[in-house]
Amino acid sequence: TSCSDDDNNFNTNNDVTVDLTQAELRISEDQVSTTSYSYIPVVVNGEANGPIEVTIEVTPCGENPAEVDKNMVFTSYTYTIPAGETTGSFQFYPKSNSEENPNRTFEVKIVDVKGASVGAVSNCVVTLVDNEGLIPTYYEGLAGVWGGTFESTSYGPTPGQFEIVTSEKGEEGYGKELT
Repeated sequence: TSCSDDDNNFNTNNDVTVDLTQAELRISEDQVSTTSYSYIPVVVNGEANGPIEVTIEVTPCGENPAEVDKNMVFTSYTYTIPAGETTGSFQFYPKSNSEENPNRTFEVKIVDVKGASVGAVSNCVVTLVDNEGLIPTYYEGLAGVWGGTFESTSYGPTPGQFEIVTSEKGEEGYGKELT
């Protein structure tokens, strides 16, 4: 006996297509950890009578290209959508850093489908949005004397003032520490 990947009984119904759900996606580069996943969604159009296997290719693109394994990591480039299901997704996580840099882009393209045809949306340009540029705006905006009524877990609403002191730009704790 022998085993073969060709014995998966893929969909045989005609007029079944697979599309990426969007031609463009914007996803935050700044994930909390490497276990915060993002998804490239896939949709099946038509009535499938068996599973459908979709394979993608990921390539850097644009003015500031994102590189696989440097700026993001995909868990798999092939996904099997089970019979009876109409959606699936390719899972990846952006690799965050604490540096301010331009947004980076990459393209996801459906390169092979077993059990269906490629639909109209076979490519998706993904932009990894770098949020570190917002740190100075929000960090510097925290500094100062604040007043009003504050909610205390021990004493309930308490009127008063407090001062937030931030590190100066160029100091080691800038953007990360406050008192």
